[in-house]
Amino acid sequence: MATQKTANDYREERKARLAKAAKQNNRRSHRINGPSVNTKAGKIIGIVIAALVVIGIAAGICYSFGIVDRLKTVKTVDGHSYSAVEYEYYY
Repeated sequence: MATQKTANDYREERKARLAKAAKQNNRRSHRINGPSVNTKAGKIIGIVIAALVVIGIAAGICYSFGIVDRLKTVKTVDGHSYSAVEYEYYY
């Protein structure tokens, strides 16, 4: 003879299934996301890398616009040095 399940039995089964699924999802999310880096050293390394990227971008912009080449000394005559801009203007 088959026993009929009551609503309470169904609730208990559902709670057990949900608890098991939540436990599995919790383990999976840790593997997917990886451990979080909340250490002081991690923050410092991130700031240093960001600063290096900003300095690199600024240097790249200066070189692409030719600012460095324009400020270089091209000629020195009698102790006076001439930059590329002055040399092109006068000669």
